Amino acid sequence: MADSGDQGEPCALPAPWSGGSGGSGGSGEAGERGEDGGRGWVGATVLHLCAGEKPREGGISGWMRVMGGAGEDVDTGLGGASHDLSLAHVEARLAKAIRQRRYDVVGGGGPCGTFSPIHDPQLRDTQHPEGLEGLPQWAAHVQKANGVWRALARLARAAHEAGGEFFIEHPQRRDVRGERAYWEEQAAVATPGDLPELLALERDTGAVRINFAQCALGSKYQKFTTLLCSPRLAAQLAGLQGACCSRCLAHLPHAERVRGRFADGSSRGSGGGVPERDVQSHRGGGGGVPDRRAARRRGGRRRRRREFRGRDAAPAVVR
Repeated sequence: MADSGDQGEPCALPAPWSGGSGGSGGSGEAGERGEDGGRGWVGATVLHLCAGEKPREGGISGWMRVMGGAGEDVDTGLGGASHDLSLAHVEARLAKAIRQRRYDVVGGGGPCGTFSPIHDPQLRDTQHPEGLEGLPQWAAHVQKANGVWRALARLARAAHEAGGEFFIEHPQRRDVRGERAYWEEQAAVATPGDLPELLALERDTGAVRINFAQCALGSKYQKFTTLLCSPRLAAQLAGLQGACCSRCLAHLPHAERVRGRFADGSSRGSGGGVPERDVQSHRGGGGGVPDRRAARRRGGRRRRRREFRGRDAAPAVVR
C-alpha cells in the first residue's frame, strides 16, 4: 500500500525513544538501557506498516536486524489481502499483537495518491480531507485509502496505550507560511494529517509533527515529509525538525525531481521546492520582496521591480 519513492535512511535518525515497552527491545538482555535511558534502535522490535512491496536492506526492518532487533513488514505487496489494513480482521489481528506488547515501535505511511496536488481531478481539500463529493468514479479509491489511514491511526493509538511509541509518515502540509513546504497555489489541498483520525491521535496523545526534507537524509528527492510521532519519540527526533540539505539552503535543483509544475512553467522540483517568485519570501519566513537572482533570470522583470521599489519609497521622500 505504500507509495514508491526514496524514503531516506532510518539509521541517520537520532536514537528514537527513552525506553522499551515490550518485544525484544522492552525486556531481557536485548532491551537493556543505560542510565541515560537510551540505546535507541538497538534491540528494538518495530512493526512497519505499509512497508512497500520490496523491503530494502536500508529500510527500517533491515536496520533493526543489523542492530540486534527485529522488524516486521506489513504491505499488500508482500502478503496480499492478509496485509490489507483496510480489512477489519487484519487490523484486529495486528491490534491484538500490539496490545500484547510484541513491538516497541509501530509506524508507517499509507497511500498518498488521492492526496496528490497534481491529481486530476482533485479528490480532496482541507475542508473535505476525507474526499470531495460529486466524484463517484473515484469514491471507492478514496474510501480505500481512508480505511488504511484510519487503521494506521488506530494502531498507533493502540501502541501508545500499550506504552510503546509510534510514528506516521505523510506529506507535509502546504498551507503553513514560513515553512519550506508552503505552496500557495496548492495550500488548500489536504494531506493525510488533515484527516480527523490523525488530528484526534495528535490531540489525545500529545503527538508532535516533525517536519523535514528527505534529502537531509541522503535522498535524491527533496520530498517534504512529516513524521507524526509519539511524545518520547518526538523528543529524540527534535534535531530533525526543519532539516534539509545544502541544495535546499541554496535553492538549487535536486538530483531527482518530483512531478508537477507551477503556473509559470518552472518545475516544483527545482528552486528548493518553491516557485522562483516565492524564494525570497521563504528565506525570510514569509513576506518579503522577490528574489533578485530570480529577477535576473526573468529578464524584463528587473526593470519593473526597480520601478515598484521606487514608487514604494516615494512617500518617504515626498511629504
